[in-house]
Parts: sequence; C-alpha cells; structure tokens
Amino acid sequence: EEGFTQIKETTQDKINNITREVPIEMEEETPPEIPQEQESTEEQIQEETAVIIEENPVQEETIPQETEEIPQVEIQRISLNGSDLIGEIISYNGRYFVNDKNGKVSSLNREGLLWQYSSMNANLELTRPVVGPSSMVLAGKMEVVFLNSNDGSLLFKADRSTLSPMIFGQVPLAVENVLYYPLHQGLARVDMANGNILSKINMNPSSSMTPAIYENKILLADSLGTLQILNAQDLSLQASVSTSATQPAAMETAIYDGKALFAGRQGPLVCIDIDKADLLWEQELPFQPIYQSPRVNSTGIFVFAGGNIVAFDWQGRELYRLTDATAPPLLEADSMIWADTSGMLHQNRLIDGVEQNSYNLDQQIQGPILRTAPGELMIMAQGDLFFLTNAL
Repeated sequence: EEGFTQIKETTQDKINNITREVPIEMEEETPPEIPQEQESTEEQIQEETAVIIEENPVQEETIPQETEEIPQVEIQRISLNGSDLIGEIISYNGRYFVNDKNGKVSSLNREGLLWQYSSMNANLELTRPVVGPSSMVLAGKMEVVFLNSNDGSLLFKADRSTLSPMIFGQVPLAVENVLYYPLHQGLARVDMANGNILSKINMNPSSSMTPAIYENKILLADSLGTLQILNAQDLSLQASVSTSATQPAAMETAIYDGKALFAGRQGPLVCIDIDKADLLWEQELPFQPIYQSPRVNSTGIFVFAGGNIVAFDWQGRELYRLTDATAPPLLEADSMIWADTSGMLHQNRLIDGVEQNSYNLDQQIQGPILRTAPGELMIMAQGDLFFLTNAL
C-alpha cells in the first residue's frame, strides 16, 4: 500500500510539473459579428422597387382605342337655271318651293327640279310661295297666280279688282284650303280652289303685315301698331291691343306659348298675351329696320335686323348679339344655325351665343336655312339650292 501510494504521488507530481512547465493558453472566442440593421430610406425603397419592376416588368394588356369617325360632308347642288332667289324655302309634303325676284317659281324634291313657272311679277322682295292642299299661290306686285302644286300648271289668275296685288313683303296665309289674304283696306278669306272670297273685314288704318294664326284666331297688326285679334271663321274682331310698334311691315306675328311678338319698322319689339289681350312689355331694338319675323322658342326671342341677330329673354332683356348675319337663324332644341356674309355656317348655343361648330361653304348664303332631316340642311346660294349632309 505504501508502494501504491508512492506511485500515485510520483505520478501526480509529474503531472503537476508538466502543468507548470507547459502552460495551456486558452484562446478567447470572439463573438460573431451581427450585422446591424440599417433603416431603409424612402429613396432606397423606391430604387429597390424600381429594380424589381425593371427585372420583372408587368405586361399590361393593350386595349385598342376606338376612334370616332368624322362623317364626310356631302353637298348636292340643284340648279334653278339662273334664278335670283329671294324670300325663303317652303317645305310641303316632301317637296320644296322657292321663287326669285322676277316672279319665277320653282318646285323640287330631294332628287332635283320638278317644274318652274314664270309669272309677270317683277322686282319682288321678301315674297315667298304659299302652298295648300289644292294649289300654290304666288302673290306679287303685278298679279296673283294659282298653280297646280304637283305640275306647276296655271289654274287661274285672281281678278285684280277682287284680290289686289301685294305690297312689299306681304304674303297670304294658307290654312288647309283657305287663304287669308291681306287687302289694301282689310283682310279676306279666300277659297284656294277657285279664288272666291268667303268673307272679309275692313281695316282702317290698313295693315302691311302678313297674317298669323293662333288656335282659332287670326293676328294682324295695323300701321299704327295695334294688334287686331280676329275670329278665324268669320273675321269678326275679338280684341285689339295698342302698342308703340308703328308701321310693322312684311313680317308675320311670331307666336309662342300664348304670346305674340312683332316689331315696328323702326322698333320697338313688343310682346302681347294673346288670351288676355294684354301688352306685356316693349323693348327698343339696337338695329333697324326689321322686316322679318322674330324667331322664338323656350330660350328666348331672336331678332334679325341690319345684318345682326339680337337675342332677348322672355322678359325683353338683351342676351347677346351676333354680327354679319345674312338672315334670321334656324332655331333648334338648344342651338341655332346661321350664316355670315363670308359663306360660313355657324352653330351657336342659344343660351349664351357661344359657337359650337362651323362649316365653310365658301359661298354667300341667301335667306333662312331649312332643316330637311337629321344631319341635313337646305340652303339657297348663288341662285341655286344646296342640300348639305353632315355639315352641322
């Protein structure tokens, strides 16, 4: 046991000596570097996003855009053999009637000229044909002719002692087969089939206007500016309204929503409640003279005078003016179409006169414009008639 103990001690001493002689160096472990998170700036995010998008672009489906095709303007010219047209185009049962200043009447349809008749009337102004179911009438300074409206053949001429020739711009009014014919001192109801007078009324002072009809009433103002309201059946006087619009000439009374409007040759414009026979207002006009009827609709009143179109509201307040016009405008739902002296057609808003569209015909347009169908206009220019499709 002593020997064993001695061996243990000797061995332990050796171990201790070794430990003292050879010190063991322990390496310190350095902790791994933990990368610090850096806050990404908005700019870096955008750049990284852009790179991702660039690497993986999204293929967007291209939808073809439908382009609206602008319709081509079509112009059809119908020659009237050198006529110097005046007045306005009259539309009746799919046919159109016009006359020139030398008394030649023309009838046509969409395909072309149907017939012409030359009367003895000359130097006409603002006259237009009057068409009824049985005949067509042209009343001028020299004679009053009744024509077959289908073929233009002469039916008869009125006796000058019965139906006196018309003065400047006056035109009879056709209602079915009855003609309301202004006389020098009154008004007559005439049978259009034979020219016989059915009834008449004397007027003193006389009238230089064209008659108008409202319900069962005939409206006609005399030279003193008094509106005469007559029974349409027997021409008996129902009421009269005095105004300051003296010497009204050629025009017929414009009627809208129970109101009558006309103007004296030098103004003013007057508005009358027909049923109440009451003068509502009078408004002086900035331009004279005025010979053609005001154009009216729910927006207001549009007067052509002295090459200008003047717009008024229904209280008689002026809204705006359009200059260099050749004739009264064509009124539509919310716009008007008119022509200027350079041959340009214009479409303007009714409410404020702002231009919406235009078309250059490059020819001076005579007389009022007629709408013959949706997208189609009919005009007079250079003595001929034109159908314009897709112009305005």
